Amino acid sequence: MRTLLFNDFPFIFPILFLIMVAIFMYYPNALVIVICFVILLWFISIFRIEERTSNNVSNRHVLSPIDGTLLEIREHDNSFTFVFFNSMFNSQVQWAPYDGKITGINMVEGDKNVAWSLEHHNNNMQDIITIETDVGNMKLHKISSWMTLKERNFINVGQVVDQTQTLGYIIFPARIDLTIPKSNITPILHPNEKVVGGKTIIAKLK
Repeated sequence: MRTLLFNDFPFIFPILFLIMVAIFMYYPNALVIVICFVILLWFISIFRIEERTSNNVSNRHVLSPIDGTLLEIREHDNSFTFVFFNSMFNSQVQWAPYDGKITGINMVEGDKNVAWSLEHHNNNMQDIITIETDVGNMKLHKISSWMTLKERNFINVGQVVDQTQTLGYIIFPARIDLTIPKSNITPILHPNEKVVGGKTIIAKLK
């Protein structure tokens, strides 16, 4: 496991250290040091990048792209949309749900409503990653919330990705929607189930 905290937010440690010193000068208590240390460990944790493999990996399975909770499954004429919530206590990384080729990375401007909002997500700022697969195009929507600090992609258009490969991250609570073609796909999860990115099977091919 590695963390990108000190690459993307190099000022976190010195700021936290200065805050700790300032508070300790006016409130000399060991609890201050403990609290600051716990906060630093939390930041390191949410910026962690894990390489994941699964015994369930197969070209017959679609895997969860994130750690978190499945809020709902929306059925459209030609597709299913899996709506996930990624909390500030989960790893903030997204993993490729299926083998394919990145054919689009598009930023859509918008609002920053709460991450768990099911009503206003279409109006939120979001980054849309399109993956061309052998069962059709899959679209991963990284939807920002009012608390989102940073969003980053590790992949480029034209790149071939393998299932469970890391695609990027979005730091703090965010909605992650995954739209997959309806043809020959059967969802196997139910709303409010917990998922693990790159491990939990969310759908099977018929």
